Amino acid sequence: MSPSVHSSIVPCRSRIVRLTQLEIFGFKSFAQKIVIPFDPGITSIVGPNGCGKSNVVEAIRWVLGEQRAGTFRSSRMEDVIFAGTRQRKALGMSEVSLTIENYENVLPVEFNEVMLTRRLFRSGESDYLLNKIPCRLLDISNLLMDTGLGQGAYSVMEQGMVDEIISEKTENRRRILEEAAGITKYKTRRRSTWNRLEATQADLTRIEDIIAEVKRQVDYLGRQVGRARRYQELKQELDQLDVLLGRHRFFTFNAQLNPLQSEFEELGKVAEEGYTRFTSREAELEKARLVLTDAERAMQEAGIQLNRQVETIHEKERTLVAIRERREASEQILERAARERADYIAQRETPQQQRRENVHRVEATRVELATTEDNLQT
Repeated sequence: MSPSVHSSIVPCRSRIVRLTQLEIFGFKSFAQKIVIPFDPGITSIVGPNGCGKSNVVEAIRWVLGEQRAGTFRSSRMEDVIFAGTRQRKALGMSEVSLTIENYENVLPVEFNEVMLTRRLFRSGESDYLLNKIPCRLLDISNLLMDTGLGQGAYSVMEQGMVDEIISEKTENRRRILEEAAGITKYKTRRRSTWNRLEATQADLTRIEDIIAEVKRQVDYLGRQVGRARRYQELKQELDQLDVLLGRHRFFTFNAQLNPLQSEFEELGKVAEEGYTRFTSREAELEKARLVLTDAERAMQEAGIQLNRQVETIHEKERTLVAIRERREASEQILERAARERADYIAQRETPQQQRRENVHRVEATRVELATTEDNLQT
């Protein structure tokens, strides 16, 4: 068993700031929401190694605004969110709330209890709340300044921190002592004021540069004003000269316009006569167009008739060709029939000739036979 003990009473000069409650959800090994009350006196958390005692102390440091991931034995701040186990899924956020008793108005707020809340999401977004009201980390740092509860303050001592403080450099021990003595707030204000003074000095330097630039622009604009006034004077003189020139041109053009007006009237009369002739010619042209249209219609009808006659002639020629082909076929059939008849007659005469020859042979044979019989008898 390895006990881990911390005090819930934080001295602040002659007054006391007491922690009353700690709520943890999703921070490191705490997958479920737990509430740890701090009753008056000393609160001890005892358990075996690896049960999460150090995580409780780290949760307090984390909600107070610690920004160094190495303080929580992590490489990234998102590693403090519960990463899950075989039986539980990983969570998407971590939230820690710390309630502080403020009956003696140690903290510069009008509440008897102050709840500090910090949330962190896996996307990297984080929220800070003061009594469930969104605020900035700077607001919490200013609230806890000079109380011993700020970032890296002496009120939260983890395992091995005493040895580190003894062996630390002088600057770190000085920081802790100044925090305990209550002068950190003034040094922070001094540093902030000095930074504002430097920013103000830089702004003054910039303003001097701007003033010099504005002076140059004012001088340039003064010259531009003189040029503009001279331009206005010349513009007025030019407008007057334009009016005089316009009058002169008007009278000159009016004098030239009178003879042109007479010529224009004559041309108008000629144009009217030409328009009349044009209208009559247009009517004649329209009549000619009508005649031409009728002629084209008649020609189209004659063409249609001609096409019909040509089609009739072609049809009769095709019929005549068919008749000629049938006639030639009939003549060929007759010639073939005549040849076949001649062949048939020739074939029929050949057996008759052979029959006559056979008859002559039979008679000759009979004569020879009779002669032979006679010879035998004699």
